[in-house]
Amino acid sequence: MPSEWRQGSVLRAADVQVSLGASIDRCPLPPVDAAADRLMILTQDCDLVHDRLEDEPWAELIPLRPLGSYDKNRDNPCLHGKNPRRLVFQIEGESPAVWWCIDPHSRFRIPRETLNDLSPSLNRSLPGTTASFLARWISRRYTRAAMADAFNARLKQKSSELGDLWKSVDAEAVSGVYVLGAREELLESQDYQLDVILSIASDSSRDQDLLEKAQNASRTLDSILDSCPGIKVVRLSERLEQDITLGELRNYQRLDLDYRSGSDRPNASRPAEQVD
Repeated sequence: MPSEWRQGSVLRAADVQVSLGASIDRCPLPPVDAAADRLMILTQDCDLVHDRLEDEPWAELIPLRPLGSYDKNRDNPCLHGKNPRRLVFQIEGESPAVWWCIDPHSRFRIPRETLNDLSPSLNRSLPGTTASFLARWISRRYTRAAMADAFNARLKQKSSELGDLWKSVDAEAVSGVYVLGAREELLESQDYQLDVILSIASDSSRDQDLLEKAQNASRTLDSILDSCPGIKVVRLSERLEQDITLGELRNYQRLDLDYRSGSDRPNASRPAEQVD
């Protein structure tokens, strides 16, 4: 496989129809517009260049579709990975700036050897950071914690307050929130009894100001959760990442705050397993 292909490579417009014709899956709907849409390689670099075709027979593509115009009500909830079914984003450094969107259901596969006769569009391919962000967003459909619907419904009542907290400077050193006790579906008359760990990025341990802000975030989170009908906080502790054990991570579930790594929150800490 030619080494110029990588995750984030975009096919030339002339090769779009070839790729769609080689698809072993249902082609995306609505149909791909070869003049406006992009087809991006989603497959990881090492799989693209794997020397045994029988071990890695497919390359996965996903259409990137230009929005044309940005609609605040429609598109704001889809920024930075907040919506698991639709992502709206811009490509850093692209001029003129364009709003793009993807949905995870549009992915399709082609035989990897098809790429041997094609070449990436070098001036349109995505930066590695953008490509890995798109891949992480799609993978979270399968890896995000499956909390009880009843718990999610109760927590949603506090979504505005929680959103304000995660946007605050107090939360910049917070790399994750892990909860124990939110897996089971409970009756409306029953309360969720939570044990909560607020993790603090390890590199913040040397900054007393950041530690104090994280403690403020912990107190605010405790107040928000405890004021939510049907949710009671039994224990909430703020812990440095190096003090959280693998055993705890096995049992606790992580709240999805990954959207904070978007361009509007460049200083927000991410979970250790999400760091590039």
